[in-house]
Amino acid sequence: MKKIIAQIADELFENCRQMNAPTIEYDLGYLLFIATFYKYSKEEKYKKRSQVLLEEFLNVFEDNAESGGLFIGFEGAIWVIHYLEKCGIIDDKKFYVEDIEDYLIQSIKLDFKTNNFDLLYGSIGKLQYFLETPEHPDTNNLVNEMIQSLYQSKTETKLGIFWDEDGAKGIVNLGLAHGTPGVLIFLTRLKELGYQNPLINTLAEGIMKGLLNMKQKGANMCCFGDAYTYVEENTRNYSRLAWCYGDLGIMFAFLYAGEIFDNKKWREEGIKIGEYVFARGISDSGIIHFDDYSYFDTGFCHGLAGITYLTYRINQIVKDPEIQKRHEYWKKELLKNLNIQLNIENDVLQPWWRQLEEKPSVLDKPSILNGLSGVGLALLSLEYEESDWSNIFLIY
Repeated sequence: MKKIIAQIADELFENCRQMNAPTIEYDLGYLLFIATFYKYSKEEKYKKRSQVLLEEFLNVFEDNAESGGLFIGFEGAIWVIHYLEKCGIIDDKKFYVEDIEDYLIQSIKLDFKTNNFDLLYGSIGKLQYFLETPEHPDTNNLVNEMIQSLYQSKTETKLGIFWDEDGAKGIVNLGLAHGTPGVLIFLTRLKELGYQNPLINTLAEGIMKGLLNMKQKGANMCCFGDAYTYVEENTRNYSRLAWCYGDLGIMFAFLYAGEIFDNKKWREEGIKIGEYVFARGISDSGIIHFDDYSYFDTGFCHGLAGITYLTYRINQIVKDPEIQKRHEYWKKELLKNLNIQLNIENDVLQPWWRQLEEKPSVLDKPSILNGLSGVGLALLSLEYEESDWSNIFLIY
């Protein structure tokens, strides 16, 4: 597996050092991958590559410092630099971050005003930096403001507590990446880190009540759909296996919350969801198939890397031999399909139904969500059994 990781590292380096897209979603995501490779392997060449990429990034940062969230905005750069210090790529982050911390705080507070809690684009993602730096004088206040903002903007009915999907009142987003399950994981992380605000428990208990009430009765393939329409009390009854949406991410949320809040019922409900999750294979997973190349999507967001990594982390909580077998199944599928993908010499075109009329739509190889950087990070954890990089994906 290390040979495949090195192949990914070599394939993307020259492209990403151009820093044409200096965000976590693209070139900085590759930097995270290379820095993690150094941290886990201690191979000096990956430290040198990381330093080259950092220098190239600093050359273009000022001209690309646009607000957009953790994954596509300047707000992600500060998290990357903090992580580079943890990896031993730089000695002291202060020189790099002190001028932009105030801008990050302003960006977060604007999200509070607009109730933008999204992981990729809103306050939950941007706050990851401050959760990593509890010594910062603003961290505690920002966390409490965040909790208060969540409490004031919540919807609470007989079902429980949740937040309306952005721009769609009456609909609850059930995705880990953009919805109420992600809020639950974030609150659980605050609990794990020792924050004492009593609203953490209030919100978490209300969310869990809501999710249990939104679970499909007599589910066939999925316990949860992508969304729940609470004005009609029904769910979109299908969801794929993925990090971003579906039963797998919600299962992780239940197990993680059950562990940290010491709630046996929540943990048991997570195990029940797993009965549906692990009954599915690649043919009924909902993973996109690239027909022209005969391989399934390997990406982290909604492909094989995300499924494989989540099954790995779930089994770290549950420690079940049967779940370990399912994890091995998904790892085998990931490596098989990745081998096909890595042997394609030219650009990979998206499936026909994703094509635009103006120009061919190509898979962005460096992408951390859909491309090879996220795949590489998942493989690093499987190879070295370390996983401190995945906080940005709400997998703690």
